[in-house]
Amino acid sequence: MKEGFCFLIASVVFLGAIQPCSGSVILDPENVTHVVADVIQSGHLRLDSLSSSSMAEQLRLYLYVPQNDSRQQSSVTKVLGAHSYRMGQDEFGNAQIVLEWENPPLDADIDYLVETRVEVDERSSRQVRDFPTTDLTRPSVGIIEDAYGIGEGQTGVERLLAVGAWVNDHITYDSSYEQETLSARWVHENKKGVCDEFANLFLSMARALGYKSWYVAGYAFLGGRQADANSFGAHAWAEARFEGRTYSIDPTWAESPVDATHIAMARLPDSNFTELTEAKNRGVAIDWVKEETIVQLREFSESPRIRMDVQIVPDSAQSGKNVLLMADLLADGCVLSVASLGSCISSDAGEPLLDIKEPKRPVFFCGSDLELWTASVSPVPAGMMYTCPLVAASGGARSRPVVSLKNEVGLATPEIGVSTQKVLTPGQSLDAWVTVRNPGFGSMALRMFAMLGDQILEEGIDLPGKGTASVLFELKAPRKPGDHDLTIFSSSGDMATEALTVISERQLKITEIDIPVKVMLGESKDINITLHNFGGPETGRLEVSIGDHEEIRDIDLEENGTYTASFSYSPATQGEKEASITLLDSEGGYQDAWVGRIEASEAASFKEGISNHLEDFIAWLIASISSLFGF
Repeated sequence: MKEGFCFLIASVVFLGAIQPCSGSVILDPENVTHVVADVIQSGHLRLDSLSSSSMAEQLRLYLYVPQNDSRQQSSVTKVLGAHSYRMGQDEFGNAQIVLEWENPPLDADIDYLVETRVEVDERSSRQVRDFPTTDLTRPSVGIIEDAYGIGEGQTGVERLLAVGAWVNDHITYDSSYEQETLSARWVHENKKGVCDEFANLFLSMARALGYKSWYVAGYAFLGGRQADANSFGAHAWAEARFEGRTYSIDPTWAESPVDATHIAMARLPDSNFTELTEAKNRGVAIDWVKEETIVQLREFSESPRIRMDVQIVPDSAQSGKNVLLMADLLADGCVLSVASLGSCISSDAGEPLLDIKEPKRPVFFCGSDLELWTASVSPVPAGMMYTCPLVAASGGARSRPVVSLKNEVGLATPEIGVSTQKVLTPGQSLDAWVTVRNPGFGSMALRMFAMLGDQILEEGIDLPGKGTASVLFELKAPRKPGDHDLTIFSSSGDMATEALTVISERQLKITEIDIPVKVMLGESKDINITLHNFGGPETGRLEVSIGDHEEIRDIDLEENGTYTASFSYSPATQGEKEASITLLDSEGGYQDAWVGRIEASEAASFKEGISNHLEDFIAWLIASISSLFGF
């Protein structure tokens, strides 16, 4: 989140460094399940006179304060500086404190301070908000396509968490954008921003998939998350609604539900929001300096949200070979977090002794999950053995498994061969034949693993001396088109990788859209969408959304055939409406999309109607005369 809120009317000094909180130190904020803290907001206003007749009868300042909901309880405990104050609400129903001054002084600083005691639990709130799509969250066709691609194979809450994980993994946090307000389309294209940008893109994708979702502005503990931070700071995240429950999701830090250090100050359509001052005055300029908000931590409770059990294969690894770490993750309910694995460090070279592939990644699951890491062993001097402790972490849980690294000269190394189809369609069945040859004289009993996407299969084989053995792994191609690695791992520490390509199987396309640009209230307009099927007979689904109006149509297309679907639209309210059309196949897979806008306006008056007809007649007359005389 940008450092500080946006302001109207008053001149602004943005929120500076947040003061360190008092009390015990939070070591891992994701562990925090309960918080009691004081939020102290202060600053000063100044009414500068612009002439000798300047005067001010009244001054008001509207400040967001910690919200009251099922997750968070707050109460204002101290107000200094104002003549009076009252509680109010903004246009979205967020609680605000209104500070008031009667006959405020001119050309002098008017100080204020508001202190709020807040108590927060880890659980999600029961808030339900219904915000319109804005320019900051309006999706592009690319956003819709990626949203459906991310969600393939997932349903419900897991699909929401998959979007949060994707945004966290694909967008780079860049503090140089702290003072910018950037749209989801810009973030999707440029892949960088701060927490506001992460939240805007998440909202755009979640709404494209039909989830009601909104932006949350507030404060959170930055320690362990941002460099050189050990305090609370301004932050932003999101909430989304599914089947009667509200889920909190922080795509910046890949966290759901958000921990109890997240203090909500406002729920809004997007990251563009304001606090403001107003004055009943003549010839006066208002200057507002908002000092740093201080969050003083009074007490907190901690408990890991994920339980972890780790296994290493093999537990004694040969120099130059590989190890496989398997982490069983368990949680009560659905979670989004980050899983990481760190290697021991060589005391001589100061370098990791294990080169870990993808040491840190977002993970999401409901109930249980299996996360895998492969790592290559750095060279170990002949005849030497090292004890190498690792650190695996996720959701506040920590595990410190140990692997022995050695260099035994002259050991026989099994040779792994893989035979499989390399170009596939999404979800296609895949047979991988794995052949292992034993070049040594001694027999071997090996555990063989096949890993592709989130699939892991295990088979055991017995290798005779100077012999071979084969095993068949039956897998499914990933549903997402692109390049994927099939990894075969042996408990001997040997590994083979095959590159697979999943090609798009899209055969349905939107070829023509007949949609009005403007519609009058009370008027009904037809929307015609022409589709073409480039393959065999296919069923699909069209999803049409215009503002709050949504309609779904099942379709059947003949082989290499064309189909036109017609919808009727009549606006209930005036204003600009976001319009989107999404074409899916029978399994809910993305095929094509279109986005645009429709302007709904009041019916023209009789006079305006006559004027419009007259303008049309004059334009027709000029065109006819020009055509007649060859102009």
